[in-house]
Amino acid sequence: IRNEVTGRTFAAFEPALDYCVVKIPRWPFDKFPAGDRRLGTQMASTGEVMAIERTFEAALTKAMRSLEQKPPSASELERPELIDQPNDRRLFALLHALRGGADSASLARRSGIDRWFIDRLATITRLEKEGDVRDLRRAGFSDTMIEALRGDAVERSRPTYKVVDTCAAEFEAATPYYYSCW
Repeated sequence: IRNEVTGRTFAAFEPALDYCVVKIPRWPFDKFPAGDRRLGTQMASTGEVMAIERTFEAALTKAMRSLEQKPPSASELERPELIDQPNDRRLFALLHALRGGADSASLARRSGIDRWFIDRLATITRLEKEGDVRDLRRAGFSDTMIEALRGDAVERSRPTYKVVDTCAAEFEAATPYYYSCW
């Protein structure tokens, strides 16, 4: 079976990826504040966002920005059940806990989320504190977010556009998709 994207490789060809895709469901609790925010096996989202970037951290940061939702307040994020039980604010609560000095291992145990993902969130919060402009841009932070973190203006940057393919540019893609990155 020939791969329609490259036009040259076959189905048995092992893909080589140089990008990461993150999807986050979008829950309508901003429109239905009285709804049950706990998540289970029944579908509750009304849509999703998808972000493509060079790293997981950058794709996650971009996807969170794409939700176009105001994050919960700091006082709301202090509630322990937001980490302990699946809900629509859990990602924000985990980031808040890491910013406050929480340990990745304990958050992984409490939440049941694999330590790899918690460590990626810890990388994002570490970059928020210590990253220079270049590191923050590579991690998916917008110029506006970087200015808010640093407290001063940054020179505006222009994104680069990369091609999504399954061959990491080893072969030319016949039907390319593009994503922006810095």
